[in-house]
Amino acid sequence: MAPESPVAGGERWYDDAQRYWENVPASVDGVLGGFERLNRPDIYGSRLFLNAFLAPNGHRPKRLQNGVACGIGRITKGLLAKLFMQVDLVEQDATFLRHAQEVHLAEEVKQGKTGEFYETGLQSFTPPPGLYDAIWCQWVLSHLPDGMSFQ
Repeated sequence: MAPESPVAGGERWYDDAQRYWENVPASVDGVLGGFERLNRPDIYGSRLFLNAFLAPNGHRPKRLQNGVACGIGRITKGLLAKLFMQVDLVEQDATFLRHAQEVHLAEEVKQGKTGEFYETGLQSFTPPPGLYDAIWCQWVLSHLPDGMSFQ
């Protein structure tokens, strides 16, 4: 069961969330809360969204992209690694991050499509200024307390 409310705020909110994700299987079905069937439509919709921003004149920035709260690398594999030259990943759950690097994204790692794998929560990650052409945040934003998304 997901944490109930960020009202208490602070570290407790993040600790509760981390405990929740520690008990979720490192699989597409697990990270989608039992809705694996949403994977393909979600990636398709995300591709349409990104194409509208990245290719209005046919040019795509390809230097680096950052996938925050990457889980097992579901979106990186299905979308981001296909659109960007390299993707750095941020994930607080060590099991998810290891699964992403060693299993789910093993081929992308071999091809150099992945860069850094940061084991940290979004609330603690500050990207270096100017490093990324794009930062992809998706479902993770609904797990942040109000006001924390863009600090």
